Amino acid sequence: MKRWASCLLGMAVSAAASLSSTAQEPAKVFRIGILSPAASPSTKGFDACRDGLRELGYIDGANITIVYRFAAWDYDRLPAMAGELVRLPVDVIVTDTQKSAVIAHDATRTIPIVGGDPRH
Repeated sequence: MKRWASCLLGMAVSAAASLSSTAQEPAKVFRIGILSPAASPSTKGFDACRDGLRELGYIDGANITIVYRFAAWDYDRLPAMAGELVRLPVDVIVTDTQKSAVIAHDATRTIPIVGGDPRH
């Protein structure tokens, strides 16, 4: 779970940087992209991530938007999904496996990527 703690810290830092750069403008709704080979957002790792964001004051649908891309265990779909997140664009990409982190990194060099395998 240490990886998820760093995920939350990374998102918080990115959100703070994003908000501070637009101090004169209305607050931006921070967009988080989730890229995963899983089939749904109901996993212990993603639940912990959402809980941690909530504890920091980030609420999906209020001041952040979470955009999910799940491959339903079809790893071949991940590169196209990573490309979708980049084109939206999202402010940060969160992954839960090393493979999805590498694929996200291949899709962008400008959007921060946090996560990896929460079991390590």
